[in-house]
Amino acid sequence: MSYKPLSNLLEKIRGGDGVPSLSESEFALLAFALDSFGEALGSFFLSGLGEEGNTPGWLFTITFSDGLGRHCRREVRVQADYRPDLAPSVPKHKEPLVALALLWLLVVHRKLSLSSLSYSQEEVLGLLGWEDTQESRLKIDEAIRRYFTLLYEWGLGEQELAEINLSFFQGEARFISGYRCQSVEEDGEMRHTANEVNFDEEFVKELIGRSLFSIDWDSVSSMERVPHEVREDGKVRW
Repeated sequence: MSYKPLSNLLEKIRGGDGVPSLSESEFALLAFALDSFGEALGSFFLSGLGEEGNTPGWLFTITFSDGLGRHCRREVRVQADYRPDLAPSVPKHKEPLVALALLWLLVVHRKLSLSSLSYSQEEVLGLLGWEDTQESRLKIDEAIRRYFTLLYEWGLGEQELAEINLSFFQGEARFISGYRCQSVEEDGEMRHTANEVNFDEEFVKELIGRSLFSIDWDSVSSMERVPHEVREDGKVRW
């Protein structure tokens, strides 16, 4: 899939082109992504929005310009770990919006830490504009578990390796590094009384700074995305 500006994605959503209709609250979260991360990084972070089915991973090939105006390429693999309670898959449907709601609470509302967020499900539901139902709460929980399983891996191109006198470089990161919740049963339904998500602080800083994976996202000229199967040996070759 070629890179398309987030503004085009908004028009695609408004036109109902294979993407679920969104509420004004959900559009406000997309506007937050556009303003905070720009179109290229925003599109990367929102990958999977409106898509169905389980895909174990994606491979992105991203072309951008470095500080000297030279074209660089970066390959980024997004892989979902296996969990017995969750089919391995990258984010899909409206799960990226849940991640945006958590980021909004972390970056805009709390502003106390970029590594830990305590929140209520009511806060997230309010930002999403979702009806407060057991199903909606479960969707929030599942989205958080989904992002917890994601591993991001990337490597440097030959030109960049030569400049720093290396023959190989591989980076790894996670967006969500942990989470916890406490629950009680009320009127026959389980409700969380406490929720906390732990983020990789460096990942969040680079996301805000539009420098994730050592890419200048404001200079991205193209981005290709293809699904991939996870290799049994777990090795990556760039």
